[in-house]
Amino acid sequence: MQVVTEKLELPPLTLQNPDGKRLMTVDIGTTTIAMQLYDMTGKVVDSFPSVNPQVSYGADVLSRIEAAKDPGKAAD
Repeated sequence: MQVVTEKLELPPLTLQNPDGKRLMTVDIGTTTIAMQLYDMTGKVVDSFPSVNPQVSYGADVLSRIEAAKDPGKAAD
């Protein structure tokens, strides 16, 4: 998996299984948002990593809480 530092754009997906069912997992971390798309057999079809846009307020939750207390900083 690689981390994408620019805006996340998801590519169009082609469903190859007849029922068209997929499962997506999302991990919202403090620095990275990672999504994985699975088929119904559990095979990873694709991965979509992205930098969490809140990282600009700090890499940890406490820094982000402090930034939210400052209306001028949180509005940026």
